[in-house]
Amino acid sequence: INIDFENLHKNDRDKLTTFMKKLYSTFHADGLMVTIDVPPENPAFDYINLEKYCDRMMLMLYDENYINPGPIASSSWFEDALSSIPKDKLIASLGNYGYDWDWESQQGGKAVSFEEVMRMADKANLKVQWDDMSKNPYIRYKDNNKSHELWFLDSATFYNQWKMTVS
Repeated sequence: INIDFENLHKNDRDKLTTFMKKLYSTFHADGLMVTIDVPPENPAFDYINLEKYCDRMMLMLYDENYINPGPIASSSWFEDALSSIPKDKLIASLGNYGYDWDWESQQGGKAVSFEEVMRMADKANLKVQWDDMSKNPYIRYKDNNKSHELWFLDSATFYNQWKMTVS
């Protein structure tokens, strides 16, 4: 069984750990594996205690930025996050999408697939740029005179992340 609770409040931290403890003992009695999806650096998750009550932890290594423009999973953020879960429990969960931010909007970025990014870049003859610091690609463009910034993950980021994960 895999548990994937999203948007938990930090006040529910102990309740989640208690839930996982009960679930783990119940499912392990029947020889079943228990896993949990966890975001990096989230105070609602007691990583040290949760690792006692699961066989694997799927670390969601994406969404570093989704409210404000920026990398989806910068290499430094990614590498730091990897160290938060014991290697024998870790399953690295990687993204393959992006966020398109309208600079004039107060809303978070709009999720876009890699296919949508490439189609838009090709159709509008947009140049994909590379941020050396984060090691993530991005595109800047205007739509109806509104500035947009679109950050995404691609095969280069996947390869770099895979190398960090297996080392």
